Amino acid sequence: RVGRGRPGVAHVARRASASPGAVMSRTMRSASAAIAAAALMAGGAAAQENGNGTKSVSMCQDLTPIVVVGSSTVFPVTDTAARQYTQEAALPVARSSGSGLGILNMLVGASDAGAASRKIKGSDYEKADCDPSNIGEDGTVNGECQGVLPVETSIGNDLLAIIVPADDPRTTISLSEVNSIFGSPTEGTTLCVPDPTSGTYSFFVDNAVEPDASSLPGFADDAALTSCVASNPNAIGFVGISWASRDPGVKALSVDGVDPNTVTDLSTYPFARPLLLYTDGNQADSASGVATARFICSILTDAGQALVEEVGYRTLSADALSTSRASIGCDSLPAPATVYDGPLEQLKYCRDSQTILQLGSSTVFPVATELSDRQTNTFLTPMARSAGSSLGIQTLLAGALDIGTASRALKGSDYESLGCDPADVTADGIATASCQGILPVGNRVGDDALAMIVNKNNPIEDATLEQLVALFAGATGGSAPTWNAALGSPPQAPAFYGEPVQYFIPDTLSGTNAFAADVLGSDFTIDGFNDDEPIVKGVSENDGAIGFVGASFVTGAVKAISVGGVDPTSGDPSYAFTRPLYFYSNQADDASNKIVEAWNCVALSDFGQEQVARVGYLPLSADAIAAQKDKLALSCPDDTE
Repeated sequence: RVGRGRPGVAHVARRASASPGAVMSRTMRSASAAIAAAALMAGGAAAQENGNGTKSVSMCQDLTPIVVVGSSTVFPVTDTAARQYTQEAALPVARSSGSGLGILNMLVGASDAGAASRKIKGSDYEKADCDPSNIGEDGTVNGECQGVLPVETSIGNDLLAIIVPADDPRTTISLSEVNSIFGSPTEGTTLCVPDPTSGTYSFFVDNAVEPDASSLPGFADDAALTSCVASNPNAIGFVGISWASRDPGVKALSVDGVDPNTVTDLSTYPFARPLLLYTDGNQADSASGVATARFICSILTDAGQALVEEVGYRTLSADALSTSRASIGCDSLPAPATVYDGPLEQLKYCRDSQTILQLGSSTVFPVATELSDRQTNTFLTPMARSAGSSLGIQTLLAGALDIGTASRALKGSDYESLGCDPADVTADGIATASCQGILPVGNRVGDDALAMIVNKNNPIEDATLEQLVALFAGATGGSAPTWNAALGSPPQAPAFYGEPVQYFIPDTLSGTNAFAADVLGSDFTIDGFNDDEPIVKGVSENDGAIGFVGASFVTGAVKAISVGGVDPTSGDPSYAFTRPLYFYSNQADDASNKIVEAWNCVALSDFGQEQVARVGYLPLSADAIAAQKDKLALSCPDDTE
């Protein structure tokens, strides 16, 4: 796979770097600033460079964001640690999504740490279009993925508990009975299990049996899982001991005579497991890498381990603690690059302020970045991360996001990835039922034109849709044609037209990939890139290459061709590869969120549409904006003036 990877330092977008070229770079991995729908004033306090490699900041929006996404089991530790963290000018934010999505978000650079209650697997690499053989059966990392080198740090231990209703007469169960009950439940037995993306589910499968299909889609929320058991006299389930101990309606059974509530030798309990945080070793020396390591190291102190015990887990042994501290370099970390010099009370406020996390499409990322970066109201702290549309929607469905950004509409496969019924999503991307308690509805915030790009030495200026289908045959399951074969041997063709077409395209997590596949009529079967820069670079360095990126990502190093006589930069709605840009949020009846509502209003405001245009996209018409407000039942400030 040519040219994969990402730069070594994550970029925090600030207004000073908001030129279209800078904003559009997909390598800008994070942005944070305070916003509110009624405060649409541009500007903000700039960080003060100190001349010694550090900068002083006094506003919440200047704090270094640390995003930790993943295991619901690890979440009580990371969330509590984040709320108590006051060591430096950083703002840690923890979200619960399940281990699989946590590791995947870390691998594509969307989070600073991936939380997991099981070890990384080859299947995690495979989902990120990486070689699964680079992960050993024991979770050993033998190679990079997407330019990321995962480093494992254990922060504590958990005991997975087999739970039944509190008034169930049983007190113990054998491992063979566990396998039998969950693998082939008798009629009338209700299985309450986590959803398949959960590390708890994966750990149980690895150490016991795969639960009967009747138990799926499972629960993304551990509290909902324990409630399922507590409310059904014939129910049985499994969950982390910390969650089991919080619900008086359930009790944990001993397994083979070993009580998870009292066991001291964890090796004697069949479902003991580590609590893990995965970070990118290639980012270790960057400002964001150091800030993330310092946060994790705060959990690897006496106070941090007391917190682990306080939320219901087991602390690390002295040897294990020493190993963990060494794995992330706790004793040799440099001083923080950012120094907070505002009033202490303001820093406390930043810790308690409401964050709004937007994650997903690299195409929509510049819009989310600009909206975040240009707001000055300090009641909220929005953050934007780039991961790809599919991962953004999946992470939203798992309950970890406020906004899942996407450059294509919702699909049944998004529901299927969370164990939900794909039939609950219509062909035009409308969710007719919730998934994991989330009802995703897309707020169309603008439009983009996807550009077909070729090398500047390629004489082609325009292609029909049929010609593009032929050119991309080698990327959609067939053999790569020559340019002559796809275009009908045009006169005065260059020599490289006799060679097979070369491809540089986004990876399968990208909405750009999915949208192009829909227009061309076939799914792509080749590996792609998680960054637009190597796509443009690959096309620019190979005469016979073709690829596609958002039109605003096209640089002078390559040439964008017309399709059917329509230029991708013309704004003509008849252009075949014009696509909508979405902010997806949970619109279930019980999910009213005024913060998300305000954020959607900002995106549809005159100010928001100015940012859409500013980063090179197509703003919506007045009628289209009105339609979005009606769809989401938004009551925006300008509607009531």
